[in-house]
Amino acid sequence: MLGLPDGVSACLFDLDGVLTQTAKVHAAAWKEMFDAFLRERAERTGEPF
Repeated sequence: MLGLPDGVSACLFDLDGVLTQTAKVHAAAWKEMFDAFLRERAERTGEPF
């Protein structure tokens, strides 16, 4: 009914880090993405990063 595999009746999404400590993983992902974005933007616009 939910499109889940047989034998699975629920799926938990921990978006706020209550169930698992994900803050460090999220921070690393944001840093990786925005460092690349801001570096490319700085090259395009001539503004320092």
